[in-house]
Amino acid sequence: MQETNETVFKILCDGVAFLNHQLPDRRKIQAEESTVLLGDDGELDSLSLVTLLVAVEEGLENEFGTNCELMDELSDGLEGRILTIGAVKDFILRKLG
Repeated sequence: MQETNETVFKILCDGVAFLNHQLPDRRKIQAEESTVLLGDDGELDSLSLVTLLVAVEEGLENEFGTNCELMDELSDGLEGRILTIGAVKDFILRKLG
């Protein structure tokens, strides 16, 4: 399980790097579990969040051979909630079971 945890976090970090490559310097985000993506102190607008999640979905499919649709499932019930990189990682780990 620890190896899967590390692999999923690396895929998230790769997604952040992909996103940051497209963002101006002042909008780049840190690849840390505590980074708030969405919520009161969220770093991303909706387009940036979609870009990140699509990059992560592709990384998960390449690594694990599974189609993991994050945007649809994560968006349910997000209204008013805080979404961090760590929360996305935990969500993915639960899906991978």
